[in-house]
Amino acid sequence: MIRCEPSIYYNESCVYVILDDGPESQRKEYACIKLKMTDEYETVQGLKDWNLDQKEFISLLRVRLADCTTPEMVQLINVCKAVDFSSQTKGSREINLGRESMGFDIQDEVMSKVGDIPEEVVLDVRIFDDRELTQRHKISCIVEICAKSGTFRLTPKPADLRKEMEREMDFLQGALIAGSDGCPVYFGSPWV
Repeated sequence: MIRCEPSIYYNESCVYVILDDGPESQRKEYACIKLKMTDEYETVQGLKDWNLDQKEFISLLRVRLADCTTPEMVQLINVCKAVDFSSQTKGSREINLGRESMGFDIQDEVMSKVGDIPEEVVLDVRIFDDRELTQRHKISCIVEICAKSGTFRLTPKPADLRKEMEREMDFLQGALIAGSDGCPVYFGSPWV
């Protein structure tokens, strides 16, 4: 009679099924199912350092993040299509005996012809590209526009990224427990 004690380990990158995880096991026989993140989630994770011009920013929202659309994002696209940048510089200089002063007043402004530019938008993102993991997650992003350089930035809130990944891991754990027929399920790697 063959006896084995299978177990399942999971993390953000893989699900491991250990065929025999008993006390004498060296965990040599296992299967690994890699979890692939969606292109949209990978894009959102990397956004914090992107400074984009107007055309690139709209393309990011309409193409690369198309699967994440929310009403706020549609509003942001419409507002960003009609943005005006303006800059004014006023200077003054005063020279007196033994003293000289100079001052500048610089004003940069960004306005949209369509409406107010939101400070924050929410994206509706799937984390994993797997037909069983279809949950969508709300990730808030800060909208920043630099009037001086005419660039746009969308920065995801790190706490939202972390919280939503934890929610996805909780969902995965529940799915693994429900389908494991009593097999133990652990978060992490079997070799740590």
